[in-house]
Amino acid sequence: MDYERILSGLVRVGTVTDVDNVKHLARVKFQGENFTSGWLYVLQRPGGGVDVPFAGSHNHGQTVSSIGNHSHGGQVSADGSHTHTITTQPDHTHLGTTTTSWMPVINATVLVVFLPVWNADGFILGGIG
Repeated sequence: MDYERILSGLVRVGTVTDVDNVKHLARVKFQGENFTSGWLYVLQRPGGGVDVPFAGSHNHGQTVSSIGNHSHGGQVSADGSHTHTITTQPDHTHLGTTTTSWMPVINATVLVVFLPVWNADGFILGGIG
């Protein structure tokens, strides 16, 4: 068995050619190859996107974890005439707030890792640049 060849192909950079957003899969073409990979699972990154609707006369600063926890950020006036307490509220939602998962787009450059066996499954770790 050619261990050097297997090891050299474990982590690769390629260009996305096809995307299946419903199944979280994508296909990638690697430089110098005349074919496209099979369908690769796209690993999910927490907080791919957060959409918080306008909430009146104050702002929401959002830091969202993989399970939806977030904290509120407030603004204190420049003259310091009042105090604002910031608290973490892990178990609540805001009407209209949505989160999305990250998916690469066609022609994006991505980092791919393969299992260390011949003809193994691979996974897209994330985008580059």
